[in-house]
Amino acid sequence: MFLAQAAAYGAQKLAEASVSLQQGANSNMSDAACPQCNGKGHFDTWGNPCDPSNMHRKGPCHTCNGACRGPQFVMITRCGTCEGKGGFDTWSKPAIPYNMHFKSQCTACSGRGFKQVQAAPTPAAPVMGGSPCPGCAGKGGLDENKSPCDMADPRRKYVCFTCGGSPSHPGFNMVTRCGQCEGKGGKDGAGRNQYICEGPWNPCGGGAGRGFKGVGG
Repeated sequence: MFLAQAAAYGAQKLAEASVSLQQGANSNMSDAACPQCNGKGHFDTWGNPCDPSNMHRKGPCHTCNGACRGPQFVMITRCGTCEGKGGFDTWSKPAIPYNMHFKSQCTACSGRGFKQVQAAPTPAAPVMGGSPCPGCAGKGGLDENKSPCDMADPRRKYVCFTCGGSPSHPGFNMVTRCGQCEGKGGKDGAGRNQYICEGPWNPCGGGAGRGFKGVGG
C-alpha cells in the first residue's frame, strides 16, 4: 500500500536528519555519562548508583541498562512527569525501580527517567505531482492539539502518523478517513478512539494506525 511506502519514506528522511543532527552534536562531545547512574551503570540495594563489581549491586541502571556512557546521552532531557526517576511508588510519588515501594513505570519516558531531545528534522522532500496528506494537510507535522503544522514549526510536537513526515504522495487523492477510529489512528484498552501519536495506544485495524485507508484496500 502506498500509505506504508509514504510513511517508510518519511521515516527514512527523519532518521537521516536525526543521524545528521546527532553527528553534529557529537562533533563537539563524542559521548556523555548516563545522568541517572552518573556513569556507573548499576544500582545497589539502597537505590544508589554503583559499579557492577559492588557486592551490594542489585541491578542495571534503568536509563542506560549498564552502558554507563555513550553518544545517546548527549541530547537527552529529564522526564518532567516522573522527575527523572522512571516511575512511581505506592503513594504515586516519583521513584526509581529499585525503591522498595516502587509500584509502576512512568509511561511518558517508558521507565527510563530521561527522554531524547527531538530537534526538528529537515522536512521530507515532497513527491512531484503528489497530493497533500489528508492527516496533516500536507504539512508533515502536528502540534499538541493535533492541528497540522510545518515540520520546522516550533509548535510541532508530533510527526504526522498518516504520512510519517512525507506529506505529499500521488496516492493521497485515493484515501478515505477510517471510520473505525474516526481518523485518530488508535484505540485505548476500552476500545475508545485515541490519537495514536499521544501514547501507547493500540493501532486501529481499519487504517493500520494511520487514520486513513486506501480505496479498495
